[in-house]
Amino acid sequence: MVITADGSVRLPELGLDIEHLTTGIELFGLHISFYGILIACAMLFGLLLTKYLAKKSGQSMELYLDFAIFAIIAGIAGARAVYVLQRWSYFKEAPKEILSLSNGGLSFLGALLAAFLVAWLFCKRKKYELKKLCDTAIVGVLLGQIIGRWGDFFTRDMLGTYSEGL
Repeated sequence: MVITADGSVRLPELGLDIEHLTTGIELFGLHISFYGILIACAMLFGLLLTKYLAKKSGQSMELYLDFAIFAIIAGIAGARAVYVLQRWSYFKEAPKEILSLSNGGLSFLGALLAAFLVAWLFCKRKKYELKKLCDTAIVGVLLGQIIGRWGDFFTRDMLGTYSEGL
């Protein structure tokens, strides 16, 4: 893949050129990034799949909805915290930027760790089996990761560079 100065993306091995690929849409003067839209869709569809699987296996869908509220909030906080820790040399000089998500900066690993911690606490409090909750929710997490990963395509993040081969 080659990313050009005008924002175009070239995939030479596939014979594709996507000209002037934008990173988002403008709505009422506000820039809404495709990455944010895809992350929101990832959470929504992951939750819907988890809810479906809970219903299919005779579990309480409400339990998973309750869990999702805490897991999503903790996941966003954990994702940002790990991102900030990974780039602490920058953030210690610009502490006002720590809470600014408008310039990006989330870590899937941080989200996963925070959500798992919440799952453990949630199951302890609700006296629910952690293994059952994790077995049911992980499929939704996987779907969310698949959808969310497309956000990296639009931000041109973690795509690597074009190579002529070894």
